[in-house]
Amino acid sequence: MTGTVVCVHDLNQAEPLPPHAIVVAENTDPEWVPIIQRAAGIVTRIGARTSHVSRTARELGVLAVVGCGEAIDQLRPGTTVTLLCAEGLVGAVYEGRVETTAAFSEADVVSIRHVSEAFTVARSCRPRQIHLDLSDMLTAFRLPPRGPATQTPAPRLRRRIAGYSSVDTFVQGKLVEATCLAAVAFPNTLISLTLSATSPWRDVLPAVAQTCRHDFGITIDVPAA
Repeated sequence: MTGTVVCVHDLNQAEPLPPHAIVVAENTDPEWVPIIQRAAGIVTRIGARTSHVSRTARELGVLAVVGCGEAIDQLRPGTTVTLLCAEGLVGAVYEGRVETTAAFSEADVVSIRHVSEAFTVARSCRPRQIHLDLSDMLTAFRLPPRGPATQTPAPRLRRRIAGYSSVDTFVQGKLVEATCLAAVAFPNTLISLTLSATSPWRDVLPAVAQTCRHDFGITIDVPAA
């Protein structure tokens, strides 16, 4: 969304808003709802994904980039900016008019080893395919070697997988969650799931892919071993 910066310090200043106004403010509260309704976008110094401004903007279909801190001081009234909230969980403000495709570099394949890394990469790259290596995630679970210890979990391990019927369903569920998060960062991108060739959990990948594909509509692939 491209528009003109309008800095609003109190509600009286916001009448009337010019067309395509990008409202820049410290924060918002429920009294700001009529202002957000008329804005093309909003940028705030304070806020998070669950704050009032974020929730209200989502409900009204208005782009919002929140929690910018001192960076909003660089936004001068009357200047043209472009808000981009198309990728990942963090929005961006660009100076001038920027076409969406110009904000991203293109790549054929990008490899991701941590789901949190996906959102950082998504800020600057629009790959055609993601290789999501889940090996590090499995290591972080600190599970015992797959075998008798995971087939009949000890009490301590059962507490760690609380809510899951077995260690296998725990691993599968967590890998589905990780894949879905990567799909949020890279919508409509082919995700290729991989694990270390020596991982004893490689056989759960087809089930993970099946769940992601059928339950969440993710375009996904599991390369042949």
